[in-house]
Amino acid sequence: YEKHLFTLKAFNNSQLIKYTHLHQLYFSGPVTYTNFDPQDFSKFCKGIATLKSLTVLDLNFSWTKQVTDQHLKELAPALRNLQHLTVVRLRFRGNYLILGEGIVSVLKALERHRSLKELHLDFAGCGRPFPKQAELIYSSIRKIKYDESRTPR
Repeated sequence: YEKHLFTLKAFNNSQLIKYTHLHQLYFSGPVTYTNFDPQDFSKFCKGIATLKSLTVLDLNFSWTKQVTDQHLKELAPALRNLQHLTVVRLRFRGNYLILGEGIVSVLKALERHRSLKELHLDFAGCGRPFPKQAELIYSSIRKIKYDESRTPR
């Protein structure tokens, strides 16, 4: 099957490695996840990086409240490795510890993707980026290239 929709019950690298031919990954982290372990997120990012066939990545970590710029910096290399992505949806709404550096890392990781046709980023309610970081975010967004031949008209 080209479409797989499943929920991971734990961040575990070995669970993701089993799905190397996965084309779509939808993951919604628990909204009130109070025992957020940074090592678990690192394992999760390493697992995502193994999914070379992935075309759709939809991650929702809204209101987790413990996600930081460092977590997004760990996600960036995984995104950089996934060259077949056509749809990326990242929701980190309400994570006030994200201040901008991590957002820039994620955007820079997506700059070289040529197959993107949809990009949805939700960082509303995150910490306010410093002016220089806000400028970098804007600059990075402008550098992302979209495959216009794949965009619905």
